[in-house]
Amino acid sequence: MSVLAPAYRLPTADQLVKYPALEQFPGVMIWHKAARAPYYVENSFRGLHHAHKLGANAIDGDGNLSAEAIALLTHWGKPLEHDFHDPAPMIHRMPRNTPTRRMALPEVGRLRAPGGFRIRTLGDALGHAAGLGMSIGYEAKDDPRFEDVEVWERIRLSADVAHAHVFGMTLQHLGGERHAAARCRAMRAAGVPALLLNRGPVNWSIWGDALDGYKGSTAHYRGHPAHVVRLGLGAGDATRYGASCHDGNVHQVKAAIARASRR
Repeated sequence: MSVLAPAYRLPTADQLVKYPALEQFPGVMIWHKAARAPYYVENSFRGLHHAHKLGANAIDGDGNLSAEAIALLTHWGKPLEHDFHDPAPMIHRMPRNTPTRRMALPEVGRLRAPGGFRIRTLGDALGHAAGLGMSIGYEAKDDPRFEDVEVWERIRLSADVAHAHVFGMTLQHLGGERHAAARCRAMRAAGVPALLLNRGPVNWSIWGDALDGYKGSTAHYRGHPAHVVRLGLGAGDATRYGASCHDGNVHQVKAAIARASRR
């Protein structure tokens, strides 16, 4: 049983049926890094503390997998090509284009970015988030194993062990739309709420049974099922369910969610 209040959870389809008004699910504020900030800041313990200090209750965390299919908090599938270096190449020199899916966890763990940032496991990050009362939105990249229900069952177990909350996210067209929908179906099958980051019109023959919610424009989402909730991209289109925020608009997003909740 999670110690987090329901305020920090995306509602599941069953909860939406049971609680159609959703008064007990006030908005999720998902902190995303500033445009020019490196991704390794967002995907770090320091990023969690920064978001918490600003007043957000969730972070937009990026997801890749190690060779053992352990969930990692990193944007880059090939971290040695982006910001990271190996301080101990004499142990085992890895080519710069080595993806995390070909790295054992100890190899991932020794990588460093400027400022001493490292790649954390999602399980470790969830434990840290729980201590702050925060959730992690875990944005699955295009590793095919994210279409495996067992991977998401392990992620949910990590959250349960940490007494934390995680919800899954993925970009609409990453790796092809059918593969993106398969990732979301795997999330839902494992009991992890699935959130689509939509970037265009949605084909419901593909997505109809794959989602709990989406974050994006209503213009691209006409005719969606009643159980699918919408989160805004910022203060301008925030809903009572929530929106994204960044360093410059946290207070505006919080106020916008509060206004939407009173309607």
